[in-house]
Amino acid sequence: MSKFMDLKDDPTITTWLDTINKKPKTVKNYLMGFQKYIEFTGLTPEQLLNEAEEEYTKRVLVGRSKIITRRLAFRKHLKDNYAPTSVRNFMNCVNSFYRANYLEVPKLMGDQEAEPLEVNTKRITKDDIRDVLKVADVLEKAILLVGVSSGLAEADIINLKV
Repeated sequence: MSKFMDLKDDPTITTWLDTINKKPKTVKNYLMGFQKYIEFTGLTPEQLLNEAEEEYTKRVLVGRSKIITRRLAFRKHLKDNYAPTSVRNFMNCVNSFYRANYLEVPKLMGDQEAEPLEVNTKRITKDDIRDVLKVADVLEKAILLVGVSSGLAEADIINLKV
């Protein structure tokens, strides 16, 4: 069984996901991001939660708490390995985990708006669309043309009823 499935079956994770009540795609992204966090920390979700609760009850100063130091180290690790938008998304899932368990999650100093990498901002041209239409079957052509002519998002196109 994959780690992803093991994580989804973890009672601490189940409680978190039930609390935040997000759409399936968001849940999948949160699970992937949180998997990276627990691999980075080497702790289970239950251990992370117990650690944060213990520090809260002992009134450890925010700047010295492991919830801050772990998130700072994780953010640095992510910045060295991922695009800015991915860093923001992974950090959001970690923050969500703690907030869903009613723990204060102070904003990290130095957080900036995520700017996409230039390679991820390429616009599709009419020539690109023509090239795709040459090899697409009838259904794919219909979906593509609805999307480019209407501006509908992927989820909206998927939910269209005929």
